[in-house]
Amino acid sequence: MELFEQIRREYEFGVGTISGVSRKLGVHRRMVREALSSAVPAESKPQQRRLRKLEATSAFIDRILTEDRQAPPKQRHTARRI
Repeated sequence: MELFEQIRREYEFGVGTISGVSRKLGVHRRMVREALSSAVPAESKPQQRRLRKLEATSAFIDRILTEDRQAPPKQRHTARRI
């Protein structure tokens, strides 16, 4: 909020260019444009975490591992096989 006010003040009464304000304050030009278009910063969206690649096959892997506990050592699956 304070940064947006400072950006707006610097643009209107100071340097007067978007690139000049971004250089002086050390922010991205996109942020300067956002500050000039709206006095209130936009709320950030919470990012959803993607599912792991193994999530789809985790039930299958768990089943194999539980079955391998009863199997003789020579018949068990290796990590590479799974």
